[in-house]
Amino acid sequence: MGKIDLSQKKWKALALILIITAISWPVLFMDLAKGHDLLFHLERIEGILQDVSWTNLPVRMQSGWLSGYGYPVSILYGDIFLYIGAVFRKMGFPVITAFRLFMVCVNTMTVLISYYSFRTFNKGWAPVLATMVYTTASYRLVDVYVRSAIGETLAIAFFPAVAACIHLILTEENENRRWKYSIVLAFAFVSVICSHTLTTSMMLVVLVLFGPVSLFIFCKKGDRLKRFLNIVVSGVLTLLLSVFFTLPFLDFFFNGEIAFALKGKNNIQAEGIRFRDLFDFICDPFHNRHDQIQRTPGPALMLALIGAVVYCIFSLVKKIYFAHHKRIVFEMTASVILLLMSSRIFPWNFIEDNIPFFGGILTAIEFPMRYLAFAIVFLSLLMQDLASAVPKTSVTRGLACALTVLCVFNCVQICIHSRTYEKRADYMTTEDLGEWRYYAMDFRLENSTVDDLATGYITEGLLDMEVVSRDSNDFRIACVTGPEYGWIQLPVFNYMYYHAEDTADPSQKFEIHEGSNRTVGILLPGNYSGIVHVFWAEPLSWKIAEWISLLTGVLCLVFLFGKRTKTS
Repeated sequence: MGKIDLSQKKWKALALILIITAISWPVLFMDLAKGHDLLFHLERIEGILQDVSWTNLPVRMQSGWLSGYGYPVSILYGDIFLYIGAVFRKMGFPVITAFRLFMVCVNTMTVLISYYSFRTFNKGWAPVLATMVYTTASYRLVDVYVRSAIGETLAIAFFPAVAACIHLILTEENENRRWKYSIVLAFAFVSVICSHTLTTSMMLVVLVLFGPVSLFIFCKKGDRLKRFLNIVVSGVLTLLLSVFFTLPFLDFFFNGEIAFALKGKNNIQAEGIRFRDLFDFICDPFHNRHDQIQRTPGPALMLALIGAVVYCIFSLVKKIYFAHHKRIVFEMTASVILLLMSSRIFPWNFIEDNIPFFGGILTAIEFPMRYLAFAIVFLSLLMQDLASAVPKTSVTRGLACALTVLCVFNCVQICIHSRTYEKRADYMTTEDLGEWRYYAMDFRLENSTVDDLATGYITEGLLDMEVVSRDSNDFRIACVTGPEYGWIQLPVFNYMYYHAEDTADPSQKFEIHEGSNRTVGILLPGNYSGIVHVFWAEPLSWKIAEWISLLTGVLCLVFLFGKRTKTS
């Protein structure tokens, strides 16, 4: 056989394909284990499929939950990327098959974003190595296959892009390019916001902690103000691009009378990881208790941290410094701080008890281990900088091979335990998902219950009534009232923005009242005969917000691609 002549680019492409295959193996070639939150996300995708239409885009109030009582999950939980799964369902794939394809897309997106982001820091094979250790990190694989934390998994896909854009803004001399990086950074921020709300709040904490420090370390004194301005503009663009989601979210958060599950005292410190958890690489990652699952960045990334500590000691003693010395020290320090914040050593309870309002927001993350998601970004960058700085010898090549083996070990371990886990995800149809009750307590109306929900209509004062149709959150009810009044109670929760009107004469409005268990109730006048149209509709302010986000996005894309210039 002749010698296969492949360019470096093709070898790197092959390596990325192998990484995608390795991290997607459980969804490609195995029976899928039923992760902790899997059913919740399957129900969200199915809810989008049921309610989406050209007149109902984006989906806000999902009607299929709780036997048709409805649930504002799309208002309070970003789901823009779940439309990919809904498209696969629309194409006719079974529920779990559509989810498998969706997760392959997520893994592919994560690998590609990671590689092109890490490539802005170093060239050669170091970005491939960083992509490998990042996407195969134990915490990320546990997120995907054990916790089935799809929102957090999606957010993790965009962390490298956030880091890369900030790095480019702080180091790029060309002003035009910096403005373009500011726009890309805004899109990366919005992607995180539309993936997972809790991760967004944590990202703000990380940016506040390390943003000013990086500005002072990596920028010259005279350049700091204009580069800070780039970051500010990126923040403004983020607000405009994301207002289509954030405005409805804040509206329901403050005005919707929602009984959030995380309201009240959180006491999350006891949920933090222990020091030994960071080095527990071979425990069974599948466990119903969060304090028993694998909670570590993984052996490869912990090895990078140990290597950085050894390097720092060596550099202090011998006064010999690698390239990117400042960056290595910064990434190591940030990693240690984030690992500390993930632990039960960090004073989370003190913060909650002594910092009014903000203490409750900071501790609403439920599990401190979520900060491991940010730690693996800095650890991957640390690994990349160390790999780039060390001279290429047979020893360093051996270390690269050892890291590859450790990453493969992470993937194999997930596959083995996934195979032996007794709970399987074999959902094929909508009916297999049951009554859609998973996490149904998180966003319910205050003083309502989701137990023993009545499925019929309760009436009073009616001579005749017939439900003509129900399409999503749109009801048409033909009724005839007596001489005094008529009352109809619908089997749907009375969230904000339900309306009732006469079908033939929409100017004739009917009052919405609350029935038992906070359901929608309609008071009709006496001697009324007609078809009542009951529907949920987003307010005008939300529609304006959608147009603001859309127009801002179009203008940003025009600025990025309208005038073709050579950009790094």
